[in-house]
Amino acid sequence: MADAVNLFNPRVIAVGGQLATVDEQLLAGIREVVYQRSLPLATRNLQIVRSKLDPPPPPACSAGRHCCQLRSSPPHASAI
Repeated sequence: MADAVNLFNPRVIAVGGQLATVDEQLLAGIREVVYQRSLPLATRNLQIVRSKLDPPPPPACSAGRHCCQLRSSPPHASAI
């Protein structure tokens, strides 16, 4: 990621996918390493944030196994 920051000099990096669901301490660690390994001019205005386009992580499943089965079945499974 630090190489991409040095090459493209972005203003914002939006972290998405599974990395967007990690706790704030891990995200702070990612920021720290990127800032350490990147050029100072490239990180002067850089912000590393969670993507707002990704859906929030699912809440704890209170319905038990049924909820997990619904989430893990592929969308085309009902057509088979």
